Amino acid sequence: MSLAATLSSRFALLLTGRTLLLLLGLAVTAILTRSLGPEGFGHYRAAVAYLSIAVVLADLGLTSVFVREISQAGADQARIVGSAIVLRLTLAVVVFVAAVAFAFALNLDTSARTGIVAGAAGFVAYSLHLMLFGLFQQRLRQHGVVLAEVLGGLALLAGVVFLSRAQARPALFVAALATSYLLTLMISLLFARRLVPFRLRVDLSHWRRLMRSALPLALTGTLAVLYVRADSVLLALLSGAEMVGLYGVPVKIFDSAMGVSLLLTGLFAPLFAESASTDAQRFSQHVEQGLTVMATGAVAAALALNAVAREIVVLLGGSAFADADDILRVLSLFLMGHALSIMLREAAVALHIQRQLLRPYAMGAAVAFACYIPLITLYGGVGAAAALIVAEIVVLSLILRVVQRAVEQPISLRAITGVALSGLTGALALVAVTWLGGAAWARLGAALGAYAIMLCVSGALRLSTLAEMARGALLGRSSAS
Repeated sequence: MSLAATLSSRFALLLTGRTLLLLLGLAVTAILTRSLGPEGFGHYRAAVAYLSIAVVLADLGLTSVFVREISQAGADQARIVGSAIVLRLTLAVVVFVAAVAFAFALNLDTSARTGIVAGAAGFVAYSLHLMLFGLFQQRLRQHGVVLAEVLGGLALLAGVVFLSRAQARPALFVAALATSYLLTLMISLLFARRLVPFRLRVDLSHWRRLMRSALPLALTGTLAVLYVRADSVLLALLSGAEMVGLYGVPVKIFDSAMGVSLLLTGLFAPLFAESASTDAQRFSQHVEQGLTVMATGAVAAALALNAVAREIVVLLGGSAFADADDILRVLSLFLMGHALSIMLREAAVALHIQRQLLRPYAMGAAVAFACYIPLITLYGGVGAAAALIVAEIVVLSLILRVVQRAVEQPISLRAITGVALSGLTGALALVAVTWLGGAAWARLGAALGAYAIMLCVSGALRLSTLAEMARGALLGRSSAS
């Protein structure tokens, strides 16, 4: 089976699970926004955003290094998994204890602080689950992790329904989210032990080796979270809970779209790790294919979100959140650049040049914070999203330069250029139909239709490749799962 067919067969199950999670997540958000209103939802989102920052800080680069370690030929996966879990748990507990203590030093509302305390333990569990996800992808046995996340999502939905009827405070909804993460981790651990019969171990020599490799990624991860995840917290400090609530609905939609991007990155990461040191030509081809697939999907998502932005935020949050449509439009543009940056970051990890990522992320963080305060002060949530775009342009261009310098065979951007031109065609069609007063379905159809036609005409997307991927998804699913 070719690479396209193989990846599509692996991706089919993950996409099915992600679609279920997306629907569950949107249902949860719809209940939350209507139960809590913009201000209460803002308290909830401030707590969740703060804890999400702690999750990224607690990663310390271990997730990417973990995937690379277990993907190497002859790797002792049982030893690596057992040791890495204990290391991740130890580091996560330390980071979250510090994060909770620091929350009381910030000028956050009492409700947001209470939510942070209520959700901390669950987010530690989520941090562990994210690392285990790489094991399921590397072993091509995704059904366990998909089931864990879906069951966790169902538990969250049940908890939110119960709490909304009880008119509970925002902190209890954060606790419900944390409980669902604990359930997810328990199930993913069960399936992980079936794949690799590991035992928990304290392996100091292995820890030192992991941390030496992960330290550059830890620094880049810290810098990345400063510019990507600090937006909601800064809005809470500068604009208040209601603006955080308005911003939270577009961010939820953005996170859902990024979830699919992370799945794609996870599918390509083992391919990068396998070919980086053995076949330079094949590695460059994998990176080209990964970037092209990511760009194709990200541009389509951005066009769709722009076409029906108001309809989506009203459907998800209710009429009280209608003013968040412009925030969603701006965030959809950020999605395109951020998805490509993540794919290139995994390529850099496979090449063992993660130290060279420090400068791109340091520059991105500096640019973001230079833009955040003035733009948020002037334009609120739209300004925060605009600051992200400016920073991401800097990060993406610098990471691409780092990777291009490190590879023996240059990575061709011809297909991505075709995707970009096709996206511009779709955007022009969207503007034209919007100017003519077209309905939501007309705007969406015009944008995606023009985009798809231009993809085929330009050669950026080949019908034969689509057919091959479709066959892989339909016929190869059983072998992949």
